[in-house]
Amino acid sequence: MKEEIPLYKRVQHLQYLPSVDEIDLIIKNCPVCINGEGTEDEEVAGYRDLPRIGTNRLRGGACLVIAEGLCLKAPKIYKHIKKMKLAGWEFLDTFVNKGADPTKVNGEIPPIPPSSKYIGEVIAGRPVLSHPSRKGGFRLRYGRARTAGLASTAINPTTMFLLDSFITVGTQMKTERPGKGTIGTPCDQ
Repeated sequence: MKEEIPLYKRVQHLQYLPSVDEIDLIIKNCPVCINGEGTEDEEVAGYRDLPRIGTNRLRGGACLVIAEGLCLKAPKIYKHIKKMKLAGWEFLDTFVNKGADPTKVNGEIPPIPPSSKYIGEVIAGRPVLSHPSRKGGFRLRYGRARTAGLASTAINPTTMFLLDSFITVGTQMKTERPGKGTIGTPCDQ
């Protein structure tokens, strides 16, 4: 699994890529055997033809259960395990308390570091309205409006005019945070 999960990340999208130590912790302590069928055409390069594993192909289900199930959803799983009083799942406490440090350092809110991920995903020739967290850059204030659906961002029509109508209804944009793509729609409220 230490080889399969990073390889699966290259083939398919994973929300969270666990470290080798996290994978090791889950595999050694999980009271349920996590296994699956080969779902991808890619094959492992290192540990091949193992008698306990039926295929050399990537087992997508097993990778998803570990990476996005046990690692990413550990707090939710742990809550249910405590409610049902199941033994043997105490190792999930490591993932539940992973980010347990308070968000405040010395009584102050820590600064949010710039995220340049969206710059790396810009297609050549597309304009960049602001570099990561630069002062004076183009900022969007998030909110919900009736003109904006789940995957769109409402922009004041005056802003659209000031940008020389560069952003119009349906313009695709990529934002620094939360790092998702969005569509521009006008809204003056």
